Amino acid sequence: MAMREIPVVQLGLGGVGRALIEQVIAAESMSVPARRWRAHPRWIAVADSRGLLSRPEGLPPSDLRNVLDVKGQGSGLDGLDGFVAGGSDDFLGRLLHRTDEPGILVDVTAAQSMEDSLLKAVERGWGVVLANKRPLTSSYEAFVRLKGSGMLRHEATVGAGLPVISTIDSLLDTVDTITSIEGCLSGTLGYLCTALEDEVPFSLALHEAMAKGYTEPDPREDLSGLDVARKALILARLLDWNLEMNDVQVEPLHPPAMAEMTREDFMDSASALDDTYARRAAEARSKGNVLRYVASIRDGACIVGLREVLATELTGSLRGTDSIVAIQTARYSRSPLIVAGAGAGREVTAAGVLGDTLSLAREMAV
Repeated sequence: MAMREIPVVQLGLGGVGRALIEQVIAAESMSVPARRWRAHPRWIAVADSRGLLSRPEGLPPSDLRNVLDVKGQGSGLDGLDGFVAGGSDDFLGRLLHRTDEPGILVDVTAAQSMEDSLLKAVERGWGVVLANKRPLTSSYEAFVRLKGSGMLRHEATVGAGLPVISTIDSLLDTVDTITSIEGCLSGTLGYLCTALEDEVPFSLALHEAMAKGYTEPDPREDLSGLDVARKALILARLLDWNLEMNDVQVEPLHPPAMAEMTREDFMDSASALDDTYARRAAEARSKGNVLRYVASIRDGACIVGLREVLATELTGSLRGTDSIVAIQTARYSRSPLIVAGAGAGREVTAAGVLGDTLSLAREMAV
């Protein structure tokens, strides 16, 4: 049977977006599609904040390499042949109407207010793959419509490349009852907690995490706890809990006044937090505990924050950017089902997105 090609439009060319394109190029160069893929996702367009580079017949590897080159230099796509300027609504509307067959829309941005565009896409028969958590944490109604379309894949919104979403979906599809979900869902905060455990000053660990690419460009996106809160809300909504973002209890790792600073001023002032976290880590250590940033989804509530846990527990034994999710269910009542592994990093997140894209392409090719 001939391999069917499925057009793909990628929104976002940040770290994860570029890693995704690198993986697509590598797969093509090793002839992976011909050997393993029963359907071939064909990248026909990529977009940054300025506009879109599009070729209906498909972007060849040379074009994709040019994209990586210009974005790696900090430039936009507007200098490349085939670039079309415009906002996301403009070029998405044109693409959705212009393409002969439905394709897959991949959103690896952190953009807000994308849900309307994504809903228009699924209504026209397109699939949607998300690393962007914001569309799934806007209104509960939008979440239900996107998830209920059957055309959504979003593994990378919670566990980077870990199979957290697919595991929960499988449990629910097989009529298991999930009673609680608990875990460490931020590789960034996991890295910081491990550093505190090793008696590294908080500000130094934060600078190291930024240098390694573990944090968002503004690390307060991570330190605010909102990234973990969004992940927890997505998991709660998978359980059909009608919750909004303001229902999630969140403990930030910086005081409110520091949220008003510029990023540069915040980084310069981060050493003011060193004594607080050194003291908390020492108090935990004196009791045989360690600090971990934990998300708890149970009894209809989502709570995320810094918690003391036994160093010998599963969460306490985590090191670096690893993540862990423990899922307690009617079937897994005595011992929870555990999903654990690398929970941060551009390559593993991009791999999760590519895996979702392939899975959806196979379904659409039938």
